[in-house]
Amino acid sequence: MSQTYTYQFNVPVSLFRKTQYFNTFLRKRGQGVFVVLVFVGALALLAANTLGGVQMSNVMQMCYIVCLIALPLCCFACEQATRRYRDDATDVAMRNVSVNDGWLKFRVSGNADSEKLEWSQIMAVFETRDMFLIYRDADKYLALPKDVVGDDAQGLRELFARELGRSFHVRV
Repeated sequence: MSQTYTYQFNVPVSLFRKTQYFNTFLRKRGQGVFVVLVFVGALALLAANTLGGVQMSNVMQMCYIVCLIALPLCCFACEQATRRYRDDATDVAMRNVSVNDGWLKFRVSGNADSEKLEWSQIMAVFETRDMFLIYRDADKYLALPKDVVGDDAQGLRELFARELGRSFHVRV
């Protein structure tokens, strides 16, 4: 018989913000580095064009301007989602999560339905310093804070690795 891990918790605004930035910039390996390099390259082109006197076509200028705008817009989108989360008082909603080697079940207070998923329905799980992010698909995920997990962290890590194989990612 397998062990079932059950947790009841809420996701504070600060942790939700971390999930937004992780999902936007760090979920895919190298994505954050690429975004920063493009932004730095666009800054270099801006400096060369305005301070260095390098003549650039309108197309080149539009390209580096779009690249300079994209990073702040991504950060703005993360902050807007965080504000909506805070304003909707979603941070106080209790979540119930149960996990074992056959399924994952979760429910959010105020929602009568609970959802039970087979492991084949889970796209990926990411472990970060503060949480386990359990992705159903690219846009739907559940953040399980590590401070709630406590001493079960190693058992969960082994369960995720066994059930998901290469779809379990450690990003500590």
